Amino acid sequence: MLVAAADLVLSGGGTMNREAGVLGVPAWSVFTGRPPHLDECLAQEGRLRWVRNEEEYAVAKAAGIPALLPRRGPFPGGIAQIVEGIVANLERRERRPIVAGTGAGAGAGAGAGALS
Repeated sequence: MLVAAADLVLSGGGTMNREAGVLGVPAWSVFTGRPPHLDECLAQEGRLRWVRNEEEYAVAKAAGIPALLPRRGPFPGGIAQIVEGIVANLERRERRPIVAGTGAGAGAGAGAGALS
């Protein structure tokens, strides 16, 4: 909730920066490791700015705090498309179909083993 109320997020952690990007709050990342693909996508959309050295900091500081952006989402395909992708990956790994409500743990508790 704090990120949503911020004017700018400055972080070395991906989770906070990604949350800011999705919420439309400008994010400056000081992470110096290999940039994750998702962070690169947010940077291309103007939702994340890299501030990993003095030069990048000078550019970011000179630009000032950017305006808030529109929130991003929901995912256009919805949760159904996400679940389909997860099931497809699991089926490839196990080389057998996965049916909602079956498999390890089915019946062990409410919703156990179900993907719906």
